[in-house]
Amino acid sequence: MSAVTITEQKSALAHIVTIDKEVLHGTRCFAGSRVPVQTLIDFLETGETSNDFLAVNPSIPSSYFTR
Repeated sequence: MSAVTITEQKSALAHIVTIDKEVLHGTRCFAGSRVPVQTLIDFLETGETSNDFLAVNPSIPSSYFTR
């Protein structure tokens, strides 16, 4: 198994996570939305699932959570 570089990781996430100073002052958001990635982290930290997150944030494609 080959090691994945930081550059490869960033490239793989580029279509999922965006950083734009014009959107929530540069907060990392899911692409095409104003939903911060931190919101997903908060859901997961409280024991909720990605499906719970998607139910509340229907603008986020479920494909972002599958490989």
